[in-house]
Amino acid sequence: MNTFFSLFRVTGLLSFPADPADFRRNHSITIFLLLYLLSLVFDLLSFIYFPYLSLMERAFIDNEVFENITLQTTPLAFGDYEVCTFKNCDFSDSDLSDMNFSDCEFSGCNFSLVKLLNTTLRDVRFTNCKILGLHFEECNNLMISFEFTGCMLSVCSFFRLRLKKTRFINSKITEIDFTETDLNHSLFDNCDLHLSVFHNTNLEGADFTNSFNYSIDPEQNRIRKAKFSISGLPGLLGKYEIDFQE
Repeated sequence: MNTFFSLFRVTGLLSFPADPADFRRNHSITIFLLLYLLSLVFDLLSFIYFPYLSLMERAFIDNEVFENITLQTTPLAFGDYEVCTFKNCDFSDSDLSDMNFSDCEFSGCNFSLVKLLNTTLRDVRFTNCKILGLHFEECNNLMISFEFTGCMLSVCSFFRLRLKKTRFINSKITEIDFTETDLNHSLFDNCDLHLSVFHNTNLEGADFTNSFNYSIDPEQNRIRKAKFSISGLPGLLGKYEIDFQE
């Protein structure tokens, strides 16, 4: 016991009286200190080991087909999904944060108000999906890549994402925020871009030939070698209030 008290005196961790008897009388302070030290040890162990425990708890699913599931009643296992197909699934109001989807296809799915914090979407295809209120910029932006075909995207944000050569085909893309997005050489084929925002957006080499209802200011966006149809000129020069006649 005397060795224990001497250790505290030598290290200077405590300024309690040198007499062990006096130290015992301050037992409440001693207990508090010991509990505090234990809490520090627990925090240190949590910092070291808990991330590995989290990794161990992740599921790995590949080459599976999921059909007609509603995530509110049948949640997906937390983890990584590769080469999986999701058909007619309802993801609305679900939380896909920290999950990974690689080379997956979503067909006829509802993605209304889904949380995507640090979600990985790599080589993902959305076909005939309803996508409402998603913040794609919250995804893990490392190697992020996807395409949309026959989808309805509304009130979503791609703020500052690097989405070079992304394909939007036969889709309704309304009230979408493309501010500062890199869409270099992306394709917008037969898309309705009503009320979508392009500001400081890189559209160099992008193809809007068959799309419509867009409003793109050439002075506020990079459009070098971008492709537009003659009928799309009002969408480029709208702020000048020019009256185009056929």
